[in-house]
Amino acid sequence: EELVELGKVCLEQDILIVSDEIYEKLVYEGSKHVSIAQLSPELKEQTIIINGVSKSHSMTGWRIGYAAGNDKIIKAMT
Repeated sequence: EELVELGKVCLEQDILIVSDEIYEKLVYEGSKHVSIAQLSPELKEQTIIINGVSKSHSMTGWRIGYAAGNDKIIKAMT
């Protein structure tokens, strides 16, 4: 619910969302990771996801990561 409300504000104010999801695979006791980009097609277009493999694959010290988002934003980043 909190993520949905935050998403509404970001859409209303045209705020770009950068979501650091490096810990997405580390959830416990039946919890589930939910990305703000999953909540609606509009939020997906407004979100850049930052992630990597160091946490999920126990590769501490390795800096292998990626960004995912809409084509226009990713092209501007490169």
